[in-house]
Amino acid sequence: MVTGVKKDTGSVIYMRLKKHKCPICDHVLKVKKMTRVVKASTKAAKDFDFNVCGLPLGEKVKFIWYEFRCSACGKQYTEADMKAHEKKLKREARLAKRAEKKAAKQAAQSPEAE
Repeated sequence: MVTGVKKDTGSVIYMRLKKHKCPICDHVLKVKKMTRVVKASTKAAKDFDFNVCGLPLGEKVKFIWYEFRCSACGKQYTEADMKAHEKKLKREARLAKRAEKKAAKQAAQSPEAE
C-alpha cells in the first residue's frame, strides 16, 4: 500500500505553453506524465526525496513528475535537460550574431583603408 504521494509539476508555463523541439531530430516534443512507486529501503530510493516540509512521507511513496518525449525518435528529456539545451542554443545564436557583426564591421572598414 502506498503511504504517500509526491507530485512535482515543474514550471507549468515553461512545460505547457512553450513549444520545445527535440535536440536530435527537431520534432516538437510532448509532455508526458511519469509515475513510479518507490520503497524507501531500496537502492532506487537514493534518487528520490521522501520528505515534504521536513516530514517523512512514509516507506512506500508514489512519485509523479513530467518529462518531455519525442514521438519521432522516442527520446525523453527532463525539464532541466531542455532548459540547458535551449540555453546553449541561445548562447550559440548570440555568439554567431556577434561574429557576423564583427565580420561586417571589419569588411566595411577594410575598403576605406585602401
